[in-house]
Amino acid sequence: GAAVELPVDHTVVGQELLLYRVWRCITDQEKNRRIIGLYGTGGVGKTTILTQVNNNFCHQQHNFDVVIWAAVIGFSDDKKWKEKSLQDKAADISSILSRKKFVLLLDDIWERIDLKELVSLFLTTRSVDVCDQMDAEKLEVYSLANDEAWKLFQEMVDRSTLGSHTSIPELAETLARECSGLPLALKTVGRAMKSQTKVGDWQRAIKKMRISASKFTGMDEKVFSRLKFSYDSLSTDELRSCLLYCCLYPKDYEIPRRELIDYWISEGFVDDFNDGCEFINDLLHACLLEEEGDDHVKMHDMIREMLLWIACTVEKEKESFLVRAGIKLTEAPKVQEWEGAKRVSLMDNRILRLLEIPTCSRLITLLLYENWIEEITDGFFQPMSSLRVLALGRNFFLSKLRSGIANLVSLHHLDLSSTNITGLPQDLKALEKLRYLNLDHAYKLSIIPHKLKSGFSKLEALRLLECGSGGVIEEEGNVLCDDAEPLMKELLGLKHLNVLSWSFRSSLAVQKFFKYPKLELELENTNLEEMKIDSTEEVKKRFRSGFRSLNTVRVNGCKVKDLTWLVFVQNLKELEISFCHAVEDIIIVDKLRDISEIIGLEHNFFAQLEYLRILYGRNLKSIYPNPLPFPKLKKIQVLHCPELKKLPLNSSSPKERRVVIEGRKEWWEELQWEDPATQNPFSSGVVLREHFF
Repeated sequence: GAAVELPVDHTVVGQELLLYRVWRCITDQEKNRRIIGLYGTGGVGKTTILTQVNNNFCHQQHNFDVVIWAAVIGFSDDKKWKEKSLQDKAADISSILSRKKFVLLLDDIWERIDLKELVSLFLTTRSVDVCDQMDAEKLEVYSLANDEAWKLFQEMVDRSTLGSHTSIPELAETLARECSGLPLALKTVGRAMKSQTKVGDWQRAIKKMRISASKFTGMDEKVFSRLKFSYDSLSTDELRSCLLYCCLYPKDYEIPRRELIDYWISEGFVDDFNDGCEFINDLLHACLLEEEGDDHVKMHDMIREMLLWIACTVEKEKESFLVRAGIKLTEAPKVQEWEGAKRVSLMDNRILRLLEIPTCSRLITLLLYENWIEEITDGFFQPMSSLRVLALGRNFFLSKLRSGIANLVSLHHLDLSSTNITGLPQDLKALEKLRYLNLDHAYKLSIIPHKLKSGFSKLEALRLLECGSGGVIEEEGNVLCDDAEPLMKELLGLKHLNVLSWSFRSSLAVQKFFKYPKLELELENTNLEEMKIDSTEEVKKRFRSGFRSLNTVRVNGCKVKDLTWLVFVQNLKELEISFCHAVEDIIIVDKLRDISEIIGLEHNFFAQLEYLRILYGRNLKSIYPNPLPFPKLKKIQVLHCPELKKLPLNSSSPKERRVVIEGRKEWWEELQWEDPATQNPFSSGVVLREHFF
C-alpha cells in the first residue's frame, strides 16, 4: 500500500472535525493545497492527528502512490540502510519518487525546509512562523473543551474505578479540569489514576495538581520534558527569561502587556517597549502565550506548570523562583523558603502582614500586588539590595512605607498604585536608578515633595492619576497642589520621562499645563508616548501641535463639549473617552477651519488610529460629520452613548482590514448608514455585548 499503518493509542477525541478538515485539504485535488501546516502548543494532539491522517491512507481512497512519514526523532533500524552514504540514500529515494505521486507527512518541524516540486506536504509544528515560512495553509490545534477533555479522561480510567465509589466520578471530573484541556496531560494523569479506587487518593491527586503539577506521577517525564522542547528552542537566553517571568502570574491570569514589558525592561531582559512587543510576538508565534484581547496575554496552565518546574526544579540554581500566586494565602511563606530566591511572587492572595525579615540577597523581583497587606516590619527590605522590581499595588490597607525602602539602591520599578499611603518617605530619593513610579489611585497621598529630579533623574514613567484625590492636599512645597506649575517645573527636570498620567483639579491647572512656555518648547520634541487626562473641571484650551510620539490618550470625566485638539496628536493609535457627558462632538469642523496650522489635516487626522473606545457619553452626537478613511483601524467600542447614531465610516473605510465594532444590540440596530454597501463590510465584525469590563 501507499502507507504503513502506525500505532495510535486512542481516537482523536474532540478533534474529529479538525481531522476531517485536514483530510479534505490533503485529498481535495481541486483546491490544490500543496502545503498544510498544523500548529499548536506541545502536547495538544498534533502528532495524534498526523498519525490518524497517515492511517487514513491505509483505509480510504486517495490518489497518492507513496506516503512518507518523517519525524524529527525518528531513526531507521535497518542496518543496511544505516551503512549507506547520504548520497546513496538520496539517490535511492529520488529514483523511487521520480515516477510517483506522493504525500509527505512531517512531524514536529522547527524551521523552514526547502522542498521543491512536491505534490502534497502536511506538517506539524509548535511555531506558526514555520507555517508562514513554508507558505502553508494554517490550521491551529486548540486545547480540548471541558466536555471533550472529560471524555478523553474517561477513556484512560477503568470503568470499574469510576464506579467503585459514588464520589469518584465528580472527583475525577475535577481532576480532568486541572489538566486544562491538554491531551498529553489528560492521558498521563488518567493513566496514573487508572485503578485508584480510594476517595482519598483522588483528593490528594487534585491537591497535588493544584499546588505543583510537577509532583504528580509521570508529569515531569512524560509531559513537561516534552513541552520543554519549545522552551529550549527559543532563540535567546533573554527570550527564555522573559517567558519564565510569565509564570510569576497566577493561573488563568490576564497579563497586561504594558506591565509585563515594563517588568522586562526593569529586569534588563529588553531595552525598550518595542523590543518587548517583539518578544511577546515571538512567544505568541511559538504558541507559548495566547492573545487575550488587545492589551493582555494569557498562558496555558500546563505551559505555566512546565515553566514553574524549570524555574523551581530543573534550573533552580540559576533561576530559583518562589511562586505562591493566587492561592488564597493568609500568611507569607516562612523565611527559610525565601533563601536564595531570585524572583518571588505572592500576588493575588490575602496576606495581611510581613513580620519576618527574609534572607534573600539575590532577590531581583518581588511581586506583592493585590494582597491585604497592612503592615510591613522595619528592616524587611534591608537584605534586598539587588531588588529591581517591587510591586505593592492594590494593597488597599497599606498606609505607610517603612524608611528601610531606601536600602533598595538597585530598584528600577516601584508600584504603589491603589494603596492607602499618605506620604512618601524623604529617603525615597535615594532610589537613584528608579525608572518607573506608579502612584495611580493612591487617593490618600497628600504630598509629593518638590525636587523629584534630584533623586529620580532616570525616571521614564510617572503615573499620578487621581493621586491624592481622596484626601486634603497640602499646597506648600507639594507637586500635587492645584496649581500645575510645580509639576511643570519637575517635569522639565525629568529628561527621560516618556509616560505621564495625571489628574487636573481645576481649569487653571489645565491652562497652565498647556501654556507653560518651557514645557511647550520641551513637548515639541518630546518622546511622550501616553497621556491620561482626568478632570472634574472644564478643560477649555487646546493643545499645541508637536506631540509627535504621543500615541495613547484617555480622557475621563471632563466637562468639555468637544475634543478638536486631538487633531494635533497625529500619531494617535489608541483613544478612550469615558464619562465625558458634556461632549457633543469629538471633532468640530468650524474649529478646524479656525486653526491655520492644521490646513490639510482634515482628511489625515486619525490616520494611525487603531482602537477607539467611547463609554458613557450620554450627549455625544458625532465623532466627525464626514466619513474618514481610518486606514489602520482595528476596533471601535461604544457603550451607553444613546445619541450617537452614526459613525464616520463609508464603504472605503475598512478597505482590506476587518474592523471589529463592539456595542449593545439596541445601539447597533439603530445605527444609521449611508447605504448598505457601507454597513455590509462591518457587519461581519460586529460583537454585541452589554459591557466591556
